[in-house]
Amino acid sequence: SISVLRTLFDQYGGATLTGGLVTPRRPYHLPHTLSPDECGRLIRAGATLQERLALSLLYGCGLKPGEACMLRWEDVDTDLRALRVHRPASRLRPRSSGAPAAAVRCVPIPADWATWLCETATLSSPGAPMLSDGGGRGRSVRWMELVVGRAAARADLVGGVSAMTLRHSYAVHALEAGANLRAVQVALGHVRIETTLVYARLLSSKTTSPLDRLETTQGCPVEAGEPANGNLRVPEGVERETGPGCAGPGRVAMTTLFAVFRRLWRAARRAPP
Repeated sequence: SISVLRTLFDQYGGATLTGGLVTPRRPYHLPHTLSPDECGRLIRAGATLQERLALSLLYGCGLKPGEACMLRWEDVDTDLRALRVHRPASRLRPRSSGAPAAAVRCVPIPADWATWLCETATLSSPGAPMLSDGGGRGRSVRWMELVVGRAAARADLVGGVSAMTLRHSYAVHALEAGANLRAVQVALGHVRIETTLVYARLLSSKTTSPLDRLETTQGCPVEAGEPANGNLRVPEGVERETGPGCAGPGRVAMTTLFAVFRRLWRAARRAPP
C-alpha cells in the first residue's frame, strides 16, 4: 500500500518518492442514533431487571459497553448520586495532543435508577460487579451486545442497533435538550472536543427564536391597526389588504404612490394639447 511505500522510502530511505501521492481515505459515516421514543422502547424490552439496568446505563449515562461491564458497587457515590466510571487501561496511553486521559470521571445517575442503585450499593459487597452473572463474575461486552440485540428485536427496531448506538443517542439527545458541549464531552470521556463536535452534525436544523421563550411577550398579541408612522392613508377606491399576506406599511406606501401616479396620468390625458 501507499503507507508501506511511504514508510520504506521516505522515513527509512530518506527519499521523497511518495511525496505527491494521495492516500485514499475510508468513507466517513455519521453515528447511528435512535429517537427518544425508540430508546424507551428498547429499555422496556429488556427481559430481566439486570438487562434493563444495563440498557439504562448505556443510554442514561452514555457509557461504553466495556465501561458498564467494569462497574462495581463501590463506584456508586451515594452522596453525589453519581457513578465513578473507570477508563480501560488500554485507553490511558498518552495522546498526540499531549492532554492525558482522565482515569476516572463522575457521571450523574439517571433519576429512575438513583434511589435503587444507592440503596443496593449500601447492601452489596463493595468489590462485587454491578452486572454479575450470578457467580461473582462480571458480564462481558459480548453479553452486552447480545442483550441489546435481543431487546432491539423485541422492540421491532431495525438498522443495526448496537450498544454504542445508545451512547451516541445519549450525546445527541443531551445536546438537543440544551446541554453544554463541554459537559457532554466530560460525560462521554472525550479527550478532544472535536470528537464531541461530531454529534453536533446530527442535531435538528430547527431553531426557536429567543423571543418565543420570553415570558413578558406571552398574552400580549399584536392588535391590527394603522401603520406605526400614522401618516400613510389608503386613498379612496383602493382596498386595504389584510391577512397573512399583508406586507405592512411598505405595501400601503406602494399602493398609495401607484394611485397618485394613476390620477396624474389620467389628468395628463384629459388636458388639451
